[in-house]
Amino acid sequence: MGNLIWHEYARFTSITASIYAVWAAFFGLFYRKFFWDFIGGTLRDPGGLQAPPSAAIFVSIIVKVPIVQMITIVLGLFIIALEFPAPPLKALAIHRSIVLRMVLLLFQSFLAILFYQVCPADLNV
Repeated sequence: MGNLIWHEYARFTSITASIYAVWAAFFGLFYRKFFWDFIGGTLRDPGGLQAPPSAAIFVSIIVKVPIVQMITIVLGLFIIALEFPAPPLKALAIHRSIVLRMVLLLFQSFLAILFYQVCPADLNV
């Protein structure tokens, strides 16, 4: 019985983190901010905190073209589909793979920590 309870808590935590990541990634499409810009950034009076030149690749894939947010949305929806499956998905081997879920959650956490809006979702994972 104890294993079942812990499995359900892990499943609910995964669903909660993925739903929050999807919601925050949608929010991040409109309000784009690179979270780690305070490391080596420059504080300017009219512009606020600006990322250093060494973070140009992150600024380009998060702020200029929101690739990270879109990948986070797709990955979060896929994890939600795995954790809360439709009846045809329950018969597939991909639904039973715990290793796949762990890898997807780690990848989601890595992507989500890059932009500002999803940091609480990283704490859930």
